[in-house]
Amino acid sequence: MEQRLHAAGTVAEEGDDGYPVSLPYGIAVSEKGAGFVNAGTNLAHDLPLDVSPQKDIERVKLFNEWARKLWVPPAEMRAAIATGTNFQGANLVQADLSQADLTDANLSGADLNQAQFQRTKLSRVNLKQVDLRMADLSEAVLTDAIMPDNSARI
Repeated sequence: MEQRLHAAGTVAEEGDDGYPVSLPYGIAVSEKGAGFVNAGTNLAHDLPLDVSPQKDIERVKLFNEWARKLWVPPAEMRAAIATGTNFQGANLVQADLSQADLTDANLSGADLNQAQFQRTKLSRVNLKQVDLRMADLSEAVLTDAIMPDNSARI
């Protein structure tokens, strides 16, 4: 799976294939509720407690102990989102980004010729040296865009 993803990315970087890059997928085999309380049992199908938390404070504590493992601090979450929305210099010709939330995305220098942005949220987006004149922005919401030196063409 990783080799296929790397190969698809290389092809896109070399300009031999357009955006979006095909993302291979894999299926992981695991026990029910892996890593959570009652893993491997039928209790892992729903709320993974065998007794109602309303009636048993120990179950509340157990649930909170396991749920705490799923917590991601907001700063770490924002950093991960920023990594996933960095399109600086990307070839997004004819890309379909309709209905996406591109808040805080970096589109600086990206080729957006004929890209589709219908009903897309573009809030606090970096549009330095971007040409959106041929992009479809119908019903898109563009707020607080960053356009240093008026280098964006809309």
